[in-house]
Amino acid sequence: MALTLSANIVDLATSPDLLSWEVSKTPSLQPSEVYDRCAVYTGCFQPTSITGEADGSLTQIYTSVSRLPIHHTLSYNNGSETLSVTSSRDGGRTWKKSDKNPILPGPPDGLSVTGFRDPFISQWPLLAEGQKAPEKQLYGILSGGIKDSTPTAFVYSVDPTNLSSWIYIGLIADVGLNYSPSHWSGDFGRNWEVVNFASLKNGTSSKTQDFLIMGVEGAIPRPKKGMSSSKAHTTETRTSRLHLWMAGTVISSKGDPSAPLMDYEYGGYFDHGCLYASNSFWDPVTKRNIVFGWIQEEDHSKSLAESQGWQGVISLPRVLDLQTTHHVVRAHRSALQEITSIQCEDDGLGTYSVSTLGISPDPRVENLRSDAQHYAISKIPLQEAGDGLSRFSVKSMTWELECKIAVGQTSSRVGFNIDHISSKTAILDKLTRNNLAEEKSTPVRTVMFFDSANETFVIERKEASLVNSEINTAAEVAPHTLFTIADPDSGIQVEETLHVRVFWDMSVVEVFINGRTVISTRIYVANEGGATINFFADATGSEKADAVVTEATVWDGLKTSRS
Repeated sequence: MALTLSANIVDLATSPDLLSWEVSKTPSLQPSEVYDRCAVYTGCFQPTSITGEADGSLTQIYTSVSRLPIHHTLSYNNGSETLSVTSSRDGGRTWKKSDKNPILPGPPDGLSVTGFRDPFISQWPLLAEGQKAPEKQLYGILSGGIKDSTPTAFVYSVDPTNLSSWIYIGLIADVGLNYSPSHWSGDFGRNWEVVNFASLKNGTSSKTQDFLIMGVEGAIPRPKKGMSSSKAHTTETRTSRLHLWMAGTVISSKGDPSAPLMDYEYGGYFDHGCLYASNSFWDPVTKRNIVFGWIQEEDHSKSLAESQGWQGVISLPRVLDLQTTHHVVRAHRSALQEITSIQCEDDGLGTYSVSTLGISPDPRVENLRSDAQHYAISKIPLQEAGDGLSRFSVKSMTWELECKIAVGQTSSRVGFNIDHISSKTAILDKLTRNNLAEEKSTPVRTVMFFDSANETFVIERKEASLVNSEINTAAEVAPHTLFTIADPDSGIQVEETLHVRVFWDMSVVEVFINGRTVISTRIYVANEGGATINFFADATGSEKADAVVTEATVWDGLKTSRS
């Protein structure tokens, strides 16, 4: 079950597999009381009654808004955002708000805040251990910041037998304003939204790492490495917010509610594109942490959004884990110690164990391939490309590409062109019909590639769109490196392949690189389907590129909710 949120109401959506969804035609929760008269904002739910009984009831905890506007740049009105609880006994179709609402009338006493919203609740064993609490103790957080001090979240101890009882215990972190360790990690801004926490393990050791995922407001726009300011990722059509994560260690507050409960260790981008406001949950079926996010639509103007009639979609489900790569010798270009989105631990063998947040598509996404046509190639040297062996053709606008490319030593750019076949009718008819300068018969192109010198993965969108200048087509740029790994027995060193998975669904594109770098973006291609995917490799100077497509597969015609 999921609860989808508009500005003022919550709708119910249910799914048996996280892929196909049935959305209620009537709101399941909307403003009706004095304390939520302006809006009901993002919340979370527990599969129990308010008293913690597993009797088929559901409990939803949400932000009740009684005064607007609310923004971190404005003076905060205490009491404008409160915490409320509601329960359902019919699977979420109808809800009864508690007579005790609001259960929190505002932020903790004595704090000048920039926000107080987006509750998240879960068990947190490492925090419970530090607080000398029962292992199954529940903790709740609300996102925001301390004015002129730091973005953060406010942590509460929640009684599992009384979900209305929240006791404040401290700030989740104190990183300071606009903390930006490097271009690998981003800018942690001035206010946080939709903060989630998760304790993650990898499959090869017993190591556990605590992570926070947050939406960041108030980030300072900075050009991405390898791009001039005129081609910078952030443009005027996008707000100054980012989607980041941080890893840290839970510490004891020793009874001081002003002390942070978690130390910052390293951090990075959860998504380098237009994804925002992700929410996670523990899936008891797969025993994994699953995340859904909001793929925004800020790349076109307000007038175009209004003509389209709808805006924004929910992402594919993503799985989180602690990704640890052993016996690492070096990164592609940078010194390992300069990469602030990883943790390096000397393994005593002259190599390192490198850990970071792993983000990959939920394996259940592969069920979308069931009716698709698929084609595969392997072991194609790209310096010999041009004979058609490095190409795929797709006929639909819903396809997946998975490829692995050995980048080599002489390649400067390695990737693939997606040449979209033009047609007289635009996919997004309302967006494009009146904005085509002229009918074009030549293909328009999206380019995705790894930039070896700058250690970035780039999605060039400018040539893919036939629409007018109201659409932002700036490139998406993500710092990304490849690790060279030594065999502990033979000592042979091999650089990991560039592993890319692309999911294309009409104008929505989600790209996963090596299970740790993700870019979500919107590409408004003015055709109704059909493209060729052509791999390429460029080299500097007179050298030949030595990249090789070790394997690649495309699935054309994925299942969608529309099919």
